[in-house]
Formats: sequence, structure tokens, C-alpha cells
Amino acid sequence: MITDYSKQTREGKIVHYVVKEEKHVVQQNLVTTNGGQATTKTDAVVVKNEVKGEGRCCGFREKYESLVVSHESVVLERDKLLKELESLRTASKQVSTLEAELKSLRGELSGKDREISTMQKQLGDAGAVKKKLEGELAQLRKQLSEHQRQLGDAGTAKKKLEVELSQLKKQLSDFQKQAGDAGGAKKKLEGELSQLKKQLSEFQKQASEAGGTKKKLEGELSQLKKQLSEFQKQASEAGGG
Repeated sequence: MITDYSKQTREGKIVHYVVKEEKHVVQQNLVTTNGGQATTKTDAVVVKNEVKGEGRCCGFREKYESLVVSHESVVLERDKLLKELESLRTASKQVSTLEAELKSLRGELSGKDREISTMQKQLGDAGAVKKKLEGELAQLRKQLSEHQRQLGDAGTAKKKLEVELSQLKKQLSDFQKQAGDAGGAKKKLEGELSQLKKQLSEFQKQASEAGGTKKKLEGELSQLKKQLSEFQKQASEAGGG
């Protein structure tokens, strides 16, 4: 990067060189005024040589031509240096612009670095959350699998219970039928018992009226009591069934 100091130093050297060369050329070709007529030092030297002798004229002419070529070369070099100076000035402006842009880009880069740092932190936090959620998801899947297994077992148990319930309903129907039959038998026995009680009462009445036949009647009464006891036992068994 070209600093302002280095740019000023280089420009100063170029200007100094151009001014120095221009001064040299002007001194070589300076026109002196004499009676309103202009002539150069070089021309004066040539004239003087022509007076002294024609033999030295060629050497001065060659020197003059060399000086002309040197002057043109200096002019070209000067123009080249001036262009370079202008290029350096333009480059200096471009460098200033680039430095400003670089400063702006550094600011943007710093901001991007902060954003990246924030995003990396958020990404790390998101990774931890993701890991936690994956653990919870695995646990839920395990629980779901267990529930499905239990549901399958419950379905099997339900079918088993339905079969058992059907069997119990059938047994209950059979018991209800048997109970109905037992109720009919009990009612029949109760009717017979009532009839026997009535007969017993009648015999007791007859026994009290017929004292002579008391013994006979007592035997019959004993027999009836025995039959009554037997019927009561059967009725009790029928009622318990």
C-alpha cells in the first residue's frame, strides 16, 4: 500500500527531476537578445567555429544534432514522468477509495464474524435441544411399543374374558332353568304338605271324637308325622336346590 508520505516523496522527486531537466534544456537553448535578434549559445558556438575553420564545423554540427536528440529525449522522458505523475495521483485517489472501501469491508466482516459467532452458539444450543428431543422421542417410541404390546395382551385377555362370560351366561341360564324347575317341585311339595297337614288335623279331630279308636289313630298319626317329616325334608332340599 502506498502511504501519503511515500506518494508525496515520489511525486516530489519526479517534479524535481523534470524541473532540473527543463532547466538544463533551457540553459542549452536559452535565447539571448542582442539588438532585437535572437540566437542560441549553441548557434553562437557554431558561428565561432565557422570563423576559426571549416574543419571543426562537422564536429560541432554532430554535437548540435546530439544535443537536439538529447533534448527530444528529455522532453519525452519529461512527458513520460508527467504521465506517471498523473497516474500516481490517480492511483493515490484510487488507493484512498480502496482504503475507504477496505475499512467498510472490515466493518462488514466484523459484523459478519459476530453474526457467525451468534449463529454458531445458536446452532450449538439447537444441537443440544435436538439431542434432548431425540432422547424424549426414543423414550416415547419405547412407551408406545410397550403400550401396543399391552394392548395386544389386553385384546387376547378380552377375547378370553368374552369366552368365559359367554360360558357364565350359559351356566346362569341353566341355573335359572333349574331354579324354575325346583320352584315348581317346591310348590308341588308345599301343596302336598298342606294336604297332609289338613289330613292330620282331621285325624286329630277324629281321634279326639273317637276315644275307642285312639290307639289306632295314634298309630296312623305317627305314620302321618313320619310322612310329614319326610315331605318337609324333601321340600327343604328342593328349596335349597
